[in-house]
Amino acid sequence: MKTLKTSLAALFAAVSLTAVTPATQAQETNPTPPPPRAGGPRGAMSVEDRLARLTETLKLTDEQKPKVKAVLEVQSKAMQEARGLSPEDRRAKMQTVREEMTKKMKEILTPDQFTKFEAMPQGPRGRRGGQGGGTNAPAGGA
Repeated sequence: MKTLKTSLAALFAAVSLTAVTPATQAQETNPTPPPPRAGGPRGAMSVEDRLARLTETLKLTDEQKPKVKAVLEVQSKAMQEARGLSPEDRRAKMQTVREEMTKKMKEILTPDQFTKFEAMPQGPRGRRGGQGGGTNAPAGGA
């Protein structure tokens, strides 16, 4: 009878220890979540971050900065509005927004700055490496 009680006590201790250990580890390994980014959803850069990046890369003048910021704010607002659209409508809206931004930036920037701006990665266009490019070459060949 004594061995049964000892065995049950040992089993209970082992089960209790096993049940408590994951909770203790979870508390120790999960630090407080980081504060939210200043940027938009999905890690998008804020207007201020984008302006700072463009100012540094393109060497914007004090006269150009508020104009560029206004263009970035319009683009950011349009992107937020496009989130609720269907994928096809969103794609069309984003293309229009990018074209309008490019047109406005061309008016604000010097030719040299605009060339640098065009070479910078800009959203999906930058990630894909441009339209029509890539590795989808026709099958066959040499």
